[in-house]
Amino acid sequence: MLNTHDVAIEALTCYSITYQSIDHIGQNANTIYKVTDEESNCYSLRIHLSKNDSMERIWSEEKVIHSEMIWLESLINDTDLVLPSPIKNNIGEYVTKIADMNCTLVKWVEGEQKQFVPTVNDAEYVGKLIGKLHKQSSIWKVPQSFTR
Repeated sequence: MLNTHDVAIEALTCYSITYQSIDHIGQNANTIYKVTDEESNCYSLRIHLSKNDSMERIWSEEKVIHSEMIWLESLINDTDLVLPSPIKNNIGEYVTKIADMNCTLVKWVEGEQKQFVPTVNDAEYVGKLIGKLHKQSSIWKVPQSFTR
């Protein structure tokens, strides 16, 4: 079985980017690599393989991941939210399978991960973001192939 770094390198051959660097960011529900290409564009390569019990097996299924990418693309098109844009592989699919592991590539979004909401202003901001998600999802025409 390939290790996740080898899977990441093989997965990147399925996209129209030439990577300059690949850095392991973390492992929890997914294994995440930050990929930088020759033009200094950054991406997040996710290997959907949980190494702990934090994620139910369904969230690693190809059809569920594909559905996530479809909704993410819709959120980008329908809102002003700053989100990681999903990138299709060389055969036009969102999910790339390497050694029975599902991989996705999205554009990198700079930011920080906060463990809690520290201020009232932050709470208001989070509330506005959640409101935009709810508004978009309430009017979104869910494709029949969408799986959750």
